[in-house]
Amino acid sequence: MASYLTVGKECESEVTINYSRFICSIKSVDGEQEAKEYVAEIKKRYPLASSFAYAYIADRHGQIQKFFDGGEPSGTAGMPILNVLKNKKLCKVCAVVTRYFGGVKLGAGGLVRAFSGVTASCVSVAEIKEIKKGLNYKLICDYETYARLQRYLPNKNYIVKSVDFGQDVEIRILVEELTEDYDRFVKNDLQNFSNGKIAITRLADSMQAF
Repeated sequence: MASYLTVGKECESEVTINYSRFICSIKSVDGEQEAKEYVAEIKKRYPLASSFAYAYIADRHGQIQKFFDGGEPSGTAGMPILNVLKNKKLCKVCAVVTRYFGGVKLGAGGLVRAFSGVTASCVSVAEIKEIKKGLNYKLICDYETYARLQRYLPNKNYIVKSVDFGQDVEIRILVEELTEDYDRFVKNDLQNFSNGKIAITRLADSMQAF
């Protein structure tokens, strides 16, 4: 089973250090293109800012990573942001730190602390979600069996995604994969419950929060 951590809704956090404002914006992204689009969005949101530093981990395996200092001294902005994301084990996430320069230089050490600090602050108030593998199924059964399933599925934490009524009932369900062989358990469980009256088709797996 493969799972990863990411953020939920977009979140922002701000600190002021020696008259400079640092605003961290963080959002989940699905791939490198979305990360680049988010950076562009933040630049439009704060058009008068002095600099924009960012970092992203754009895939769920942590292999697509990039950071950018945004005009700050090399190594003082982008890498500290990325280190926070890595230390928190976040994936498919982009963090942008917008700076409004206040006229007082902070030095390399001060900048590292500022960029990493505001990023850590933003992550601390963000909603962290664990994204897990979900098994998707199509169930076809008669109406009598469906009436029983309506009570049974919620008790087993099987999530009903849709129901279509025709000559038979077609139900789409989502199940969190709890063990490596959970597919076998789900199929056996439903067949035992219905005495073999359910036609079960496994659909494409998905990754999502449960």
